[in-house]
Amino acid sequence: MTRRSPTPAAARGLALAALLCIPAVAAAAALESVVLKNDPAPVPGFRYVNFRGVSVGDAAGPRVAFTGRMVGVGGRHGIFLEDPDGGPGVALALEDDLGPTGQLFLRFERPSIDGAGHVAWFAHLSAGRRGIFRDGPTTVSVLGDPVPGVAGLLHELSVPVMVDPGLVVFSATLSGGAVVGGVTIDQVILRCGGGDGNCSSGSGTLDVLVSKNDPVPDRPGRRLCDLREVAASSWGIVFRASTRLDCAGVDPPVGGVFRQRFGGALETVALAGEAAEPFPAPGGTVYASFVDEALGIENDGIVVFQASTTQLVGTRAQYVCDPGSCPAAPAVAAVALGDAAPGGGVFRRFSAPAVTDAGDLVFSAVASGAPGLVRALYVRHPDDAIDVLALEGAAVPGSVPPATVRRYGEPSVSPDGRVVFRAIIRNVTPPRNARRGMFVIE
Repeated sequence: MTRRSPTPAAARGLALAALLCIPAVAAAAALESVVLKNDPAPVPGFRYVNFRGVSVGDAAGPRVAFTGRMVGVGGRHGIFLEDPDGGPGVALALEDDLGPTGQLFLRFERPSIDGAGHVAWFAHLSAGRRGIFRDGPTTVSVLGDPVPGVAGLLHELSVPVMVDPGLVVFSATLSGGAVVGGVTIDQVILRCGGGDGNCSSGSGTLDVLVSKNDPVPDRPGRRLCDLREVAASSWGIVFRASTRLDCAGVDPPVGGVFRQRFGGALETVALAGEAAEPFPAPGGTVYASFVDEALGIENDGIVVFQASTTQLVGTRAQYVCDPGSCPAAPAVAAVALGDAAPGGGVFRRFSAPAVTDAGDLVFSAVASGAPGLVRALYVRHPDDAIDVLALEGAAVPGSVPPATVRRYGEPSVSPDGRVVFRAIIRNVTPPRNARRGMFVIE
């Protein structure tokens, strides 16, 4: 147990007047403190001082995964799991622990948790090694591993995405990739699953989902030339990429967002220069660019992304592409800068979007106007309604001394609609120190 009070979350949670629930969340949902700075960590004699890269699942028990730093006799980084219901926390892997490859863990990147509570993460190791691991800890894939059916060895690996049923999706660059038509095939998107989940030295199977230089079937002649970030769900993947007519040529690169169902064909969700909402008619709005790491996909294939537009209107918006209608029709501009925000004012900036299986789009944002500057966490429903989940100034449950939330970070959501985020909090009474907390709404 890492919080100060052992009482159930329902008793600790503070029901907010401004709190409105997304459909997949129970009506009694409340803001709950998962971890506050200086809370005890699940290692005797240590307390948390920082945390980042949060992810939340739907399994009972410890279901909030994050990268944290703790101090005690010295300081240590680690991958941790915490239980919003008050159960004990778990340290999955710690700095200077001996990893399953025989090297020491040194640094960790953002973990990902699936519906059953399994966690995967990227780690830097001693002796210059790097790899992807899962709870155990056990190895998924590491630097220097071969890739079945593809020339070359794993070189750089991305932060992984853990999806049901126990699959790990990640992108990688290859050392020694094959040269085809003057193009070095040195980027891939991979899936590890099956067997014992170890695709390095165990019985797991590593599959190539997408490779550099793959054709884009619905844009004849165009190819994927630079693979960027990837998001995944049990349905499949969504990723950003730069395309060309010839990856070895000099034609200008064109960025886009692409979706692929596991076992299905690649399709274009959005491409720079093509029609986009809010005015997709000829001569209207077109996509200009796509925001880094602002991607999400839920278990029915609904994709969310953030993009800027140009031509008739220059703006930035959160887009939703439901496979029932998109990409046959352009993705819906769900929330755009300048749109009216609940409670007054207009949106001035927002975080990357996250999406639940109910199709709810969750994001943090800053709005300004007649009410002044408002920072809050919002949810946009499939019926276009936008509600406030929590406003700046909300009381922090369990904080001693009392504190309020001052800045909402980028949220992460579970398939069932749990929302987790990191925030800056400030004491209500002097000394009005700023510190960090991690919270969940469920």
